[in-house]
Order: sequence, then structure tokens, then C-alpha cells
Amino acid sequence: MSLRRVNPKRDATEPAIVAALEACGFQVERISGSGVPDLLLSRAGRWYVAEAKSRLGRLTKDQERFKDRARAPVPIFRSADDAVRWANSCDA
Repeated sequence: MSLRRVNPKRDATEPAIVAALEACGFQVERISGSGVPDLLLSRAGRWYVAEAKSRLGRLTKDQERFKDRARAPVPIFRSADDAVRWANSCDA
């Protein structure tokens, strides 16, 4: 199974969110797939997934199903400030 789609739609907020997370010491990989969160994050031996959305963006039905089935939190970042607040609250 591939996590890459041809020309996946990206939210306009994503570049600033990625830059903010990288500035907080995270390795960030953009991933794509039906319902799969946008970002794969790692820092200090821990892994996370997160969704980047615009201020008014909504999760798709597939994304809602993934979030409901996940056995760990799936944060939704709507701005770089959201990402930094979350990064500062992480255990690492």
C-alpha cells in the first residue's frame, strides 16, 4: 500500500505549519492517502501523526474514521501557532 497519491490536495496553512514544527525540532514528512493524516512527525524517539487544515477546513469522512479508530491523539493544526503550542506540550 502506498501512502502517496498523485497531486494530493494540500491546505494553504501546511507550509507554515511544517516550518514551525521543524523549528521546534521535529522531523516532518508529508504523507498522503485516503483518510491518512497529512503529516508524520518524529522527535526524541517518538512518532506522531497530525492533520493540517485551514481555519475553516473540515475533516473528510475518511479522516474522521481514521481519527476515531486511532489509538493515539491525532492533532489538527489550523495555524503555525497551533503547531507550536502542541509541540511545546509534548513530553519530548
